[in-house]
Amino acid sequence: MEFDRSRLMNNITTLIKEKNIKIGELENSVGISTGYLSKMAKPENESMPGIDLIWKLAEKTWCKCRYACWR
Repeated sequence: MEFDRSRLMNNITTLIKEKNIKIGELENSVGISTGYLSKMAKPENESMPGIDLIWKLAEKTWCKCRYACWR
């Protein structure tokens, strides 16, 4: 299975809504710049997050890393 950045971003958006977390709070809690996730969600952005960031995001949204990336 290939990594899908847009699926990751959709899942993060869903999880933070379910957990009532603001995107800026999530960014601050994992140590990334404010606006980073919004920029990463844009279709023209082709950068891929590192596994360490994916892991931190999964921990902060109380889900398994596999769920966040491949739901």
